[in-house]
Amino acid sequence: PIHIAVTRENRFIPLKDGVYSTELEKSLLGADVNRIVNHLSFGWYESLFQSYMAKKPVKVVSSIGEQSVGKSFSLNHLVDTSFAGSAMRTTEEVWMSVTPTKDALIVALDFEGVHSIERSAQEDTLLALFNTAISNLVLFRNNFALSRDIASLCQPFQSSSIVLDPASNPSPFQSTLVIIIKDVVDSDNAEITREFALKFQQIVQDEQEANFISRLHAGQLNIIPWPVIESQEFYKLFPTLKRRLDKQKLTHHTAGEFLHLMKTLMAKLKAND
Repeated sequence: PIHIAVTRENRFIPLKDGVYSTELEKSLLGADVNRIVNHLSFGWYESLFQSYMAKKPVKVVSSIGEQSVGKSFSLNHLVDTSFAGSAMRTTEEVWMSVTPTKDALIVALDFEGVHSIERSAQEDTLLALFNTAISNLVLFRNNFALSRDIASLCQPFQSSSIVLDPASNPSPFQSTLVIIIKDVVDSDNAEITREFALKFQQIVQDEQEANFISRLHAGQLNIIPWPVIESQEFYKLFPTLKRRLDKQKLTHHTAGEFLHLMKTLMAKLKAND
């Protein structure tokens, strides 16, 4: 995996080749989007996107949620990545890994936990905006059994839908939002799914046309109760989730096109464009 972005002082900062450079940041002060794009690179993944597999389609899956809920662990099992586990608290802002498959390049984005005490609400919003704009499948994994204040947990998404109008930028915002309810026993599945469906309906009613589910995800929402980690059932849902990713609408038709779009999106967030 390579570190691709951080947030500091309410700003989104793309990294060059996985490293934060004070000198580069100074040189890009006041730079326009094109100049920022020209300075961005993602290490050896550049050649993968630009030449070796430049014509291959790309599917993007991202993982977001509270701290220490198994986001990195789940991505590793879903698409064969090697993100570091949360016990060491190594996920800072945004990391990327790429898994070549027969039909597509699978790009996995691992996001640091939302509502971190070290990050502001504005920084959470910027990360949510990048996440929803670039992804095909967004896995929102949380300890919902303990924290059932959905509106508060989803605030970064709701805020990001107001910052940038998806209606004037329709092509990036095509992902399905998958709400993963962690540590649910079989007997509670139906009731918890119903409870959370009603809560998301309430968000739609409260926010009306401004609701983030419609604006950022075109109304595509799935709710999955996930078994406890010690159980055999825990691992049986990964193939189902992978099939869901495979069925997602293709928005990144070639790796070269995806690379340019990701750099442009990151540059726009950095330049507040």
